[in-house]
Amino acid sequence: MHINFTKLIYSSILATALCISNFGIGAENTATSSQVIKKIEGVYKERFENALVSGEKYQSEDIIEIVPYSADSIYFRISLQFYNGHSCGIYGIAKYSENTFIYRSGDEQTEQRICTLKISADEKALRITDRLTQTSASTCSAYCGARGSLGKYDVSLDKKRKIRYMPIILKSRQYTEAVDEHKKQANSK
Repeated sequence: MHINFTKLIYSSILATALCISNFGIGAENTATSSQVIKKIEGVYKERFENALVSGEKYQSEDIIEIVPYSADSIYFRISLQFYNGHSCGIYGIAKYSENTFIYRSGDEQTEQRICTLKISADEKALRITDRLTQTSASTCSAYCGARGSLGKYDVSLDKKRKIRYMPIILKSRQYTEAVDEHKKQANSK
């Protein structure tokens, strides 16, 4: 009887330690996601010379907006320009997981794939990709013109500016649709 009581005490101590440890992991993930959000939130704009197949040249601008949505999620809007007037345009709510914000579209896109977009950052750049691995095909090609791709896009963190038009973003059609899609996905789980 004495041995069983001792085992019970040790089991309780072990269970308490595991709960505290698991709580710490969750809190660390939230703290980390909040730190990353602070690091990347803002608007990134990059102007560059573009061209048409006719040889005509014109100015283009890539724009990426990142806005905190929750402690572990961001709203993003990406508008990228490519050769001959092609573009990529996508927006949504991305959730933090393993040092990356991940967006998954609610619907299958091309070739029975769900668009999966990863947004991350290191010390120098904001990094965007829609490839599940470095060698896999793009999963979000339905959001791009023929010459556009979300396969690998990097922009220097030096390009980041504070968003001064937050009320406009929060009232935009894109933001409203992104929140609706996010809630619909959360309710279907």
